[in-house]
Amino acid sequence: PAILSAIMLVVIVYAILGVNDQGIDGTPISAKAVGITLFGPYVLAVELASMLLLAGLVVAFHVGREERAGEVLSNRKDD
Repeated sequence: PAILSAIMLVVIVYAILGVNDQGIDGTPISAKAVGITLFGPYVLAVELASMLLLAGLVVAFHVGREERAGEVLSNRKDD
């Protein structure tokens, strides 16, 4: 692990020192422009990411829910 850590450190230092910092121009971008950019060519990726985030929220809700004794899971009469 020490050798791999040293190699990783060398690679990170080389990458940081090799950056040609030109900065950004500071032009303000509106939320509408960001939305148009995201929903233009990347609409499928945005929709897939939203579905994955929703699924993650549902799973987190179910995993984090406390089990209560006598909790009714269904109101159907035939159960």
